[in-house]
Amino acid sequence: MDRSSPTPPLWRSLVLRQFSSMMGHLSRPSHPFDFLQYYPNHNSKWLHLWGLHSLWLHVWTQWAAKPMDKRLPTPPPLSTLLDMPVWLTRYAPMTDHANKCAANVVNSPPLRRWCMYGAANGFYCLNDFLQPSGFWPTRAIFMARMSTGNPAAEVDLGPTGVIHQDDVGRLPPPYENLLSPHPTPTLWPHRPYIIRH
Repeated sequence: MDRSSPTPPLWRSLVLRQFSSMMGHLSRPSHPFDFLQYYPNHNSKWLHLWGLHSLWLHVWTQWAAKPMDKRLPTPPPLSTLLDMPVWLTRYAPMTDHANKCAANVVNSPPLRRWCMYGAANGFYCLNDFLQPSGFWPTRAIFMARMSTGNPAAEVDLGPTGVIHQDDVGRLPPPYENLLSPHPTPTLWPHRPYIIRH
């Protein structure tokens, strides 16, 4: 056996597959360790914790019990910050003034399903929401991008016979939490930089 080139242990792919399955719509193959930014909340409708072996659930719970400032002792650079997962994060600069993450402000089953499928459209981090020009999307663009191919997106036949997306009660919580500036000093001072560049 050649030990000059270390190969990952065979069990690694099995564990990563378990975590990917457990993450459901939040799983990003390019970022298999996103779960380290989250807390394994047994009441979460977003995570499928029952699919994770108890050993790994225990290890993850112990990791998540460490304060975030111990897990991220220095603020990450802007490029890393924009690529961090947003939906269930406990990283303070990505939560609202009440310390709620984007998923926690979604409090109705239809809105939750819409957000989960929207996340599965490729919207996992702030970078995914930016327009190609670097601008934040408008509410209409946000709604359209999250609803594309989304089985939870509902349409309504208007009084004039025109079909439109039904967004009543759906848009404000996730849009405001994810994209609008709020009193968090670390993240949002970078917003003008993102828009300009």
